[in-house]
This record gives sequence, C-alpha cells and structure tokens, in this order.
Amino acid sequence: MENAAKGLVQAMQYVIDRYPAIVFDGKAVVYGVTDVQAATRIYEQCQEEGKGQ
Repeated sequence: MENAAKGLVQAMQYVIDRYPAIVFDGKAVVYGVTDVQAATRIYEQCQEEGKGQ
C-alpha cells in the first residue's frame, strides 16, 4: 500500500494526466507505450532531435 501511495504522489508531481505513462529523468514522459524498451527508444529519439535545435 505504501508503494501505491508513493506512485500516486509521483504521478501527481509529474502531472501525469493519462495512462500508460513512462517517466524519464523526472522530466520527460512517454504516453501510450507499455514496453519500456520501446519507450526508451522514443525518448532517446526525441532527445537527439532536440539537440539539433
């Protein structure tokens, strides 16, 4: 029960507004993906695209 409460508090801190959601570095969120490896690829791709700006 304690872990569930911690998860709820973190979701509120990250302003998670829908599920599924995977949070990276406490800053970026990938929504709609349940596969951690797929979400990691999406996150890394977005990070690379952001470096070019």
